[in-house]
Amino acid sequence: MDRDDLMRYLNDRNQNCRLETMDVETGERRVHKSFDRVIEAPNWTGDGAFLIYNSGGLIYDYSLEKGVERRIDTGIAVNC
Repeated sequence: MDRDDLMRYLNDRNQNCRLETMDVETGERRVHKSFDRVIEAPNWTGDGAFLIYNSGGLIYDYSLEKGVERRIDTGIAVNC
């Protein structure tokens, strides 16, 4: 399967992904955002202010304070 086939497969799936955090001490879960596309590999920034993840070959950050998603300019790297 080449990249184009993979992207078509990912985009054709009926997806509902959630960006969610959990407090490990209390077990409390919080859904920050729901998506109608696949998102993968969320990671915290060092200051804990953002979650960084990939989706459709692009990289995004999500501001936990503002609740806003923003695409990160990765130049020609669009198959992340």
